[in-house]
Parts: sequence; C-alpha cells; structure tokens
Amino acid sequence: MALDAQFGAQHNTDPLLTSPSNNNKAGDSMTLSPKQTLKRCVVFAAFVCVLVASCELLASHRQQQLPLAAAKHVVDAYKRLSKGKKCYEIQPKLNNNYHRGALEIALICKALALGGIKVEPELQARPNYARALKSVEQGQALMAAESIWSKDINREVLFYSRTVIPRNSFEKGLYVLEQHPALTNSESGADIYHLRGLTVQSWRLDWEALSAITQFPQSTIRYDARLNMLKAQRADFSPMSFSNNEDLHVNIDGNVLRPIDGVKIVLRESRRFVISAKYKNAQTIQKALNKGLTKLEKSGELNHYLRAMKIYNPATASWRILN
Repeated sequence: MALDAQFGAQHNTDPLLTSPSNNNKAGDSMTLSPKQTLKRCVVFAAFVCVLVASCELLASHRQQQLPLAAAKHVVDAYKRLSKGKKCYEIQPKLNNNYHRGALEIALICKALALGGIKVEPELQARPNYARALKSVEQGQALMAAESIWSKDINREVLFYSRTVIPRNSFEKGLYVLEQHPALTNSESGADIYHLRGLTVQSWRLDWEALSAITQFPQSTIRYDARLNMLKAQRADFSPMSFSNNEDLHVNIDGNVLRPIDGVKIVLRESRRFVISAKYKNAQTIQKALNKGLTKLEKSGELNHYLRAMKIYNPATASWRILN
C-alpha cells in the first residue's frame, strides 16, 4: 500500500457501513421478540469482531511502500545488503564495508519506524544522483534514497530533514595503487600538490577539495572508471572514503589501493534527506523522519550509522586535513 494512498482521503466502501436501500414494504416488516433481537445482536457482534481481527491480520502482513528514487548502483547495493530483511531491522556492523547509499535507505526506514511509520522501500532505479534528485523534484518519487548536499536542495519543491551528515564531517583519504611510490615516501601537502588527483566530474564537493590540494586535478564521467585511469597512470591518486578494514585498504576487482599516510580531505557541506512537496503526506513524512533521526542521535545510533557508512574513521582522526 503506497504511503500517499495511506494518508489520502479514505472512501467508505464497506457494505456493512453503507445505508441500506429502503426496498421493504410496510407489509413485509416483522416484529422480533426480545430474545430474537438479542440473538441477532450477539451474532452481529461476533461477526464484527471476526471482521476487525481479519482486517488487523491483513494489515499486519501488508507493508507500506515508500517510493524512493536511487542511482542504479545504489539499488543493486541495497539488494545485496537487505537479503530479505525488513529495512528498519538492518543493523550495520563496523567491520563491514557497506555502500553508503544502501545504508542510507536502511537509515531512512529506521528513522521513520521510530517516528511511527513502518515502511519498505519501493526503489526506482535512475542513472545517477542528479537524475534521482530530479525525479523527487518532479514528484515521480516521494524521497531520494541518498542524502542530498544542502546546496542541491530546491526548497521551492522539496521538504528536507534535519542534518544527517554534518558539515566538515565527511572525510576521505587520498588512495593510490599499492605499488605507488607515494606509499613509501613521506608525502607532505606540498608534495601532493604536484601529484595528479582524480575524481568524478559531477561530484562538486570532491572536485572543490581536489582543486585545493593539487595543481593537476583530473576528472572522469564515471566513478567506476577511476581504477582504470589510475592503472593507466593517467592520475596518481583519487579521494575515497576510508575503508573499514583494519589497515584501511580498498579492494576493487582484485586491485588493492591504500591511502597516503597522514593526510586527508573533508567535504565542506552538510547532507540531508529530501521529500517531494508534491505528495500530500510530505510533511507527515518529514515530521516522522526528523523525530526518528533525533531519537537516533540521542541514542548514539546515528553516529554508528555514519561510522558504518565510512563518513569518518577514528583511525585517521589525527591525520592532517589538506583543504
């Protein structure tokens, strides 16, 4: 059952609650004895009880669907993560390397459940982040599956949550292939300025950070093309979220990458969840979402999610920020 339908106008179609047609003629009416009347009342009451119980049982098995627009790789990652579990029951572990977008779907569900609305995601695959956001702006989906950079939020057509990822808290390491000499040399900020950095062209915050730390910023259209460009020596390093592996290494299709020791960048903008204002239940969702996020923050569970998403890593807390 779609959430929009749940909070929309409800029409009474129950024949038991509609006005009966007045087809009986006066001569057809019959007078019931008190005993017969009582018997019929008891039968009717029993019928109502059975009907109510059946409706409650049916409702418990029908999960509300939350229309979410997501980049296709996020949809695929969530399917691997959920494996038949209800989204609000997913408990991330800190020693796993989850896809951030997949965990954000679980975080939305968890927050809404704590806010009083239990849902399951109805995922709508889109080519990328920008197209997913556009779908929400146009009302094709109720929410974006991933949090959105604050400056990307069109406040005329979107409601938004409280801050999910605070400004300056999203950290990334400068990853190189494990045979790169930067791992054995002591690289300072000045040295990195002469290395070639690589990021995705449409990743605005990454591009701003990269341009601040190297005179040779390189870009690619596809995020999955970075590995081939590094292997072809068209770039030296690429900013990536710190791995949850003990030694921080990242393994991409059998290729090991490691962060240059002691340095990192931060992304200087906050992120929030967004809700399409075109849905009549948008503000109800917004209130439930914010209520749940506040509870998660107070309990420390929101921080646990951010840590599992690789937003930051305590092992690199003392590393120098270059941008």
